[in-house]
Amino acid sequence: PGPACYGRGDKPTVTDANVVLGRLNPQALLGGTFPIDAARSHAAVASVSAPLGGDVERTAAGIVALADAEMAKVLRIVSVERGLDPRDFTLMAFGGGGPLHACALGADLGMWRVIVPSRPGLFSAIGLLAADVRVSLSRSLVAPLDADTFARARAVAAELGAAASAELREHGTDLGGLRTIVEADLRYTGQSFDLTIPFTGDATSLADAFHARHQRRYGYAVPEERVEIATVRVTAVAMPGSGPAERAAANADLSAARIGTRRAWDNGAFAGAALYERERLPANATFDGPAIVEQYDTTTWIPNGWRASASGGGDLVLERQ
Repeated sequence: PGPACYGRGDKPTVTDANVVLGRLNPQALLGGTFPIDAARSHAAVASVSAPLGGDVERTAAGIVALADAEMAKVLRIVSVERGLDPRDFTLMAFGGGGPLHACALGADLGMWRVIVPSRPGLFSAIGLLAADVRVSLSRSLVAPLDADTFARARAVAAELGAAASAELREHGTDLGGLRTIVEADLRYTGQSFDLTIPFTGDATSLADAFHARHQRRYGYAVPEERVEIATVRVTAVAMPGSGPAERAAANADLSAARIGTRRAWDNGAFAGAALYERERLPANATFDGPAIVEQYDTTTWIPNGWRASASGGGDLVLERQ
């Protein structure tokens, strides 16, 4: 039914835990347009804390810690389990709740930097609007890779490219920034799986590229084995979306953005956290945690030991000190 503070249930959620911990506004969300009931959050968490000793705040902290641990587990699946060291990367926090937990996840994974985009709660929608417009077409062409087959494949690619451009034009897409990606699915004769290789050069260089990719992917290659083309693929890409406009550099005066202080749970105890309004943060502004940054579509929690900087593009860059 949703968080208890929404007035639709009595079971505690992660949102309720964050309300109890002071990290979410106890009066209203969505820029003040959606009133919430903080007392219901406390009552919901208390229903869980009673059998555990009655410490509502520590129970709320435990709820958040469990949620953080689950999210960190997923991040390890897409990084450590793929042989990637999270410490070599920057964590991107998006979604309505992501920025509340990003610093904890970053610290858990040994990461030093978190980026909170200007509208994390609208991240997917903005991505849809700003993304490249693509049309992908393919045609089967099962034949041994030689000079004649390469010429046939090139002719097929030209036809597919024209068809893809026409389809983009039918959608009303401006083709001024059009680029075309041509690829071919290759395999050794008799194989049941393919590797997609950029279609460039000639038949010999294409086969060499396939052998090299096969070696990297599967640990072996058989240069003396016959290679065949299975499919020709063409992707037409038009009008890459423009990024956010750079804000003019400003002094780091935070007085207009600072809207108060709130007690928030930080590292096992409550502490005074500076409260900022995201839309009023000047470019190049820098401040240390504990701090809370509120905006319409999300809330960013910055614990002690982290520093926040507002970039000219509107991003909030959080760095572990």
